[in-house]
Amino acid sequence: MKYPRIFWLEDNPSFLQYLETDMSSLLSRVTWAHSFEQGGKVISQQDFDLYILDGDFPDRIPEDRERYIRDFICAMNEKRRSSFSFNDGQKYGGKLWNNFIRFYGALLDETKSVVVCSMSFDAAMRAFEKGLPYYSKSISDDKNETTCRIRKSLGISLDRALAPRLETWENGDLRDLTVRYLEA
Repeated sequence: MKYPRIFWLEDNPSFLQYLETDMSSLLSRVTWAHSFEQGGKVISQQDFDLYILDGDFPDRIPEDRERYIRDFICAMNEKRRSSFSFNDGQKYGGKLWNNFIRFYGALLDETKSVVVCSMSFDAAMRAFEKGLPYYSKSISDDKNETTCRIRKSLGISLDRALAPRLETWENGDLRDLTVRYLEA
């Protein structure tokens, strides 16, 4: 098994229903955190083989929202179809956008195997800047979509030094993440 112990920091696990893998095998290897605060506590107590970070997550999360997320993950593990409401009026505590940069900088380093898995294009740009692999939570047929969007966004500033780095940068969609990192 390539990654027997996985840390996954995620506050919106709705994408789990699209993963094409043995869910109970995967979830038996994952330790979840849903906020910066909770993630910091978890990784201070245990090392992991792989760290998967959402791009955007809150500093803190209310207890009832934590319970809601755990129940959804449990339903996925038991192969029960369940809908997940991300926008249900919950108020999160603290910063939300691009928190993975702060988390990575403060609590992880380049010796750890870290992957960013997010829907945020801004997270893709920041992951590229940091040299971190990026996987979109979507499932698309165009494997080069993220690379093309970054090339277009960087435009003229994509100089000779960045162009080769962009061509070899590890990125993909949810299927790619599953094959490369999650399958047992």
